[in-house]
Amino acid sequence: MLYSLMFYYDSHLYLEWEIAEPPFPQYHKKDLRNYDLDKLDKLISNYILENIDGIYLLFKNSENDHSVMCIQGGYDVQFYHVKNKTLEYISELIKSQGLFIKKIIPDPED
Repeated sequence: MLYSLMFYYDSHLYLEWEIAEPPFPQYHKKDLRNYDLDKLDKLISNYILENIDGIYLLFKNSENDHSVMCIQGGYDVQFYHVKNKTLEYISELIKSQGLFIKKIIPDPED
């Protein structure tokens, strides 16, 4: 799903962490969008398997605005600021992989 969105939309890909000894310091806060796909695949796989803080895909969506895909805590994927055609496209991707999408409504008292 990450690669589908990354290549479908104009996008930027970042790794983020809050730990003292980051495993890949050379990639911290650098746009990885145009890195070699084999290297990128290994890096992202290791990042997810090690359960490191986050992978962020910032992309210009169908409404010509910006959305964010965030992979945190292994396989927890969250989307921010998606609607209309972008939401439809993401929903199709999610369903095609046998997954589901759930809208989280923030608690107004938080």
